[in-house]
This record gives sequence, C-alpha cells and structure tokens, in this order.
Amino acid sequence: MKILSVVTLLIFCLSGFAQEWLSNYEKSVEFYDNFQLKEARAYAETALNLFKSEVPEPHKNVATILRQLSLICFEQGDLEAAIRYGKEEILTFRSLQLENDLNFVHALNNLSVICSTKSDFEDAEPLCQEALEIGAKFYDDQSPDLAVIKGNYAIVAFHLKRVDEAEKMFEESLSVLQQQEEVPSDYDNILYNYASLKETKGEYQQALRSFRELEDSYAYDAPNFDYGAILIKGGDALDNANNS
Repeated sequence: MKILSVVTLLIFCLSGFAQEWLSNYEKSVEFYDNFQLKEARAYAETALNLFKSEVPEPHKNVATILRQLSLICFEQGDLEAAIRYGKEEILTFRSLQLENDLNFVHALNNLSVICSTKSDFEDAEPLCQEALEIGAKFYDDQSPDLAVIKGNYAIVAFHLKRVDEAEKMFEESLSVLQQQEEVPSDYDNILYNYASLKETKGEYQQALRSFRELEDSYAYDAPNFDYGAILIKGGDALDNANNS
C-alpha cells in the first residue's frame, strides 16, 4: 500500500484571492511530484488555510486540498494526520451531498488503505464496503479500478479473519488485474496478502507461486524491506510445501 489513487477534482477560482491559494496548491503538487514532502505539506497547509479563511463553508476545492494533504502525510508516514485529513475530505463530500460522486469512492478507498496500513482494520471495513457498493455503480465487473477496491477490501476481510469471504474477493480482484498490460501499484500488496491467505489455509504451492511472482517483480529493483519480507515469506512457503 505504497501509493494511493489520485483523482483530480475541479478547481473553481472564485475571486482575486484564488490566485494565492491556487498558487500554493500547485507548488504543493510540484514538490510532491519531486518527493519533497516537507515542502509539499507546508504549501498544501497554506493553501487550505487561505481557502478556508475566504470560504468557510464546505467546498470541492477544500476536498481537493485535503486529498493532497492526506497523500503527503501518508507518504511521510504520519498516518494519524493522513487519517485526519482523509476523514475531513469524506465529511466534506457528505456535507456537499456528493456521496454518489466518483471522487467520493476514491476518498473512501484511500482512507481504507491508510487505516489498513495502521492495522485499523475494523475502521477500514465500512469504508471498503461503501467504496465497493458505490464504485459498482460506476465500474463494471472487469474494471481494474473496481478490482483494486475489491482487493483492498479482501485484505481487510482477511485480517478480520473472514477468510472465505476474503479469498473470494481476492480471486475476483486478481483475475481482473492479472489481465492488465500494466498492473496498478496496489497489485503487489493484494497479491502478497492473497499468498499469505493461501499459506494460512495450508495451500503452500499456490502461496509459493504468488510469492515467487512478487520476487520476480522486485528483481530489477534495489533490495528493500518489502523485498526482504517477500523472500522470507516465500522461503517459509517453500519449506512448508516440501514438508507437506
């Protein structure tokens, strides 16, 4: 769960003050794209304060800036702040009665991912459920976007010990994602948790195949913590497969 999906919201310029808050927002995006997260956060916080000082009521632009701040804080590892901004973004959509907006679906999914990263799976579960229910109105069953939402829900269900339900959602999600020419960033985490589920069920050969696929996807990159965890899990699955 490294990268969250970003949906660009419509920016409304209301008056002369718009240039200042919008300039700060755009600088935040520029710094974020260059992985300068401290500067990106500072500009986004300034943009939010400027906009709220002029437009105190809920507004789509506020949701835009809150999304940016949630993403930045997530990348910084400040999960508490990421959750706080994510919740405020969702509340803004609800205040605007935009629960059937596609941006709201992604806000729900993003916050569920952040909660899952913090192991707050009970908090993540209703977010996943709502994202999947509303997302199904926008996407068909073969949509990779819906498959990602379903895969993230499967991760939550797995960690809540609802193994059979999780397995079904994992397999539906992966059957779609594995047909894509380029898999989304969420794919590795979904596959890793699916492999862990299979290992939990004693299906070591399937777990081993999935872990080996993940090993291959990291082969071109420099070793890191995620790669090390995959190697350990793959080794455990191999040992169990040989001993079963």
